[in-house]
Amino acid sequence: MSKSQIDGDSSLSKRRRERATKSNRRSGILLGSFVALAVAGAAWYWTQVAEPARGKEAYEEETSRLFVEMKSKSNRLSENSSGEALNAFEIEIRELAERDGVKPERVDPLIENVEALKKTKSERRQEFEAMREAIKAFPLDSSPEKIKAFDAQISGSVSRLERSQGAKLRSDWLERRKAVASELKTQSVGELMIRSDPSKADVYLDGKLLSKTPFKVSGVRTGRREVVLKKMGYRDRSILVSIEDSGGNDLGTVVLDPIVGGVRIIVSGGKSRDKIEIEIEEADESVSVGGLEVVQGYQHFEGREHQLDALRIGNYVLIVSVNGKIANESSFVVSEGETRQVLVEI
Repeated sequence: MSKSQIDGDSSLSKRRRERATKSNRRSGILLGSFVALAVAGAAWYWTQVAEPARGKEAYEEETSRLFVEMKSKSNRLSENSSGEALNAFEIEIRELAERDGVKPERVDPLIENVEALKKTKSERRQEFEAMREAIKAFPLDSSPEKIKAFDAQISGSVSRLERSQGAKLRSDWLERRKAVASELKTQSVGELMIRSDPSKADVYLDGKLLSKTPFKVSGVRTGRREVVLKKMGYRDRSILVSIEDSGGNDLGTVVLDPIVGGVRIIVSGGKSRDKIEIEIEEADESVSVGGLEVVQGYQHFEGREHQLDALRIGNYVLIVSVNGKIANESSFVVSEGETRQVLVEI
């Protein structure tokens, strides 16, 4: 092989090696670019898709955990929970309500529950303070009946209040009750007598029903007392009396003022020459006079039409007679300040 041939082959190989080197360099550049793009794409996916999704999932899991925790706390709360505990829980609930994705219908019942408990505690506090003031103002000269009534009132309040409030209330009342009982032992008693016109009026002494008039009782505590007379169809009569321990305390006969209304009675039918008689009497009352039962409010009229403007209020019986025989018997009611019209057909 000649030298020129050898040199030609060498030059050809050199050019081939150069082309191969360039080709390898371009392939490396392309591979590097591809890898860079892949890494960038993965980084973008991680930061923009995968990581936010994981963060959102964790956020939702934390929200669910907080909700379960708050619901459990809410179930443990009661009317006896402290005000501090209720306030702290309310703050936590409202913070939970502000988280993304929390529906109001899930947290509203929890908020309503704590608000209802706070309202109950406030009402209890108000009742507690009011009862303490009532204990301080309870009169030392109160009757045993009033003491017993207040005992019941205290028991009712204690059953509604918190344990500490109830204990304090009982303690306050016990001290006041001792003072009232001590004052009660030193009090004298007297006698009370009272009559009324009309009779059979209910007699109340310091708000307690005792009997009907005429009435006499001994053993009444001395001092300022209130006597009230009540009777259907009459206005209540209140009398303040000072009971003394020397002799009787006779209030005499107390006249009761009637409460009145009116009635217009019209009889129709029958013949013009018929003799019409009308009788009315109170249906609710009768009294004993000389051993005989006498009907109250009895009135008798002749004629077809009569109007009465001053009847005591209450129920009345109406009897209409024609030529001496009862033709109709009915009833009507008289109301205060009204004139009722009663039509009778014979």
